[in-house]
Amino acid sequence: GGGGKKHVMIPPKKAKLSKKERRELQEKQRAAKEAGAGGGGGGGKKNASKKDSSGSIGSANDRKSGGGNNHQSNSNNNNNGNKGESSLSSSNRHGTGISGGNGGDDKTTSLFSHLPPYRDHDTFKEQFSGIKLGNNNNNINTPSSANHHPHQHLHPAVLSLGLKYANGSIRGANARCRAMLQTFQTIIADYTQHSTTTSAPPTTTTTTTKKNKSTTKDMRQDIEQSLLKPAFTYWTTHCRTHSVSMGNAFTFLKLAVANLDRDTTEAHAKTTLIEIIDTYVTQRIEFANQAISKYAGTKIVDGDVILTYAKSEVVQHLLEDAASDTNHNTNTNTNNSTTPKKFRLIIVDSRPLLEGRKLLQNILQSTTTTTHNIECTYILLNSLSYVMMGEVTKVFLGAAALMSDGSVLARVGTASIAMMARRKNIPVLVCCETYKISNRVQMESITGNELGCP
Repeated sequence: GGGGKKHVMIPPKKAKLSKKERRELQEKQRAAKEAGAGGGGGGGKKNASKKDSSGSIGSANDRKSGGGNNHQSNSNNNNNGNKGESSLSSSNRHGTGISGGNGGDDKTTSLFSHLPPYRDHDTFKEQFSGIKLGNNNNNINTPSSANHHPHQHLHPAVLSLGLKYANGSIRGANARCRAMLQTFQTIIADYTQHSTTTSAPPTTTTTTTKKNKSTTKDMRQDIEQSLLKPAFTYWTTHCRTHSVSMGNAFTFLKLAVANLDRDTTEAHAKTTLIEIIDTYVTQRIEFANQAISKYAGTKIVDGDVILTYAKSEVVQHLLEDAASDTNHNTNTNTNNSTTPKKFRLIIVDSRPLLEGRKLLQNILQSTTTTTHNIECTYILLNSLSYVMMGEVTKVFLGAAALMSDGSVLARVGTASIAMMARRKNIPVLVCCETYKISNRVQMESITGNELGCP
């Protein structure tokens, strides 16, 4: 009767498909979709859904698990058709933009799926340029022009440095940080304080009209928001991930801007910031390198065989100072004077950058122009175990950052050399400036890594 209870049918739970089964199901759906598209429109799609009753269930499960067929085919089409736009999308950043054929099924590639894909500056030229060809709007300060090309408001020095970061012309923590600070000096010197125009609210009691008032924006906030942050964001997001040294220097510069007097003049503020940047470079980089060279040079004795890896600015200064008779001490007492030391240098290098060649060239050039003489040997990383057997007495390494737990962040291959030296009971000395100290803790070397050119 009408008052009886209705029986509710609860469908049983469907068995979870394995990766192989899902892949086979996707292949069937793709073939059915292509056949439907060839046969013409919605009729083929309807027949394909009737042909395989489990197709809708499988596609729904795939959509829940994040691996739908339509998404995969669309992403593949984007990669083949429009590489510039597809590489910037978040789906390709974590999926087919890195892995290639199998997408997220490749366990080896999934380890690096969180890293942004490598972008060649020659392929994506428009991303590293501030000029948009065919733009008829000459006023780059209008919102429409800013939306048309978001990098037009950046200083040309910022775009030039970003291109050097992207193509690898500037490498090394000290070199990248120094170039960033010098670019900040350039854009601060060309800075002009902006003014905002505000109009008085309309009133009904008076018949006179009030003129618009021009109010000056807080210069400290304007420098940070219009100069520092846009440039740093552009370098980090479009060119290359910033190093720890760049991040610490940028934080210091923002603090220096915030500590400016509110009533200071524009010219005085620009002069003060430029002097602060010069002082930072002198004390944190140059003086730090001299202090490290002076202290670590005492660890080198005559007859040592020093091994170093790739190229490090502070290690290069250390080796050149140890081999020369130049005295950096201000004290004229002869007891504190340094004497040149005779040692041999082994430079270990690895592909693809082969940065050790640059170190070898610098040392050879300094040998011909100065009085010191360093005997150098150049090898690749695969010959490391051979030279470690009985030749090397000390290992000097550079560092990109020093974590709060004492771990060292350096270029790939540094850990292999350190572990090999420890196995052979050879002392390892890591040279790192204090401005590279980070408060982060990194337990492995994959989280904060970078993907190079495949």
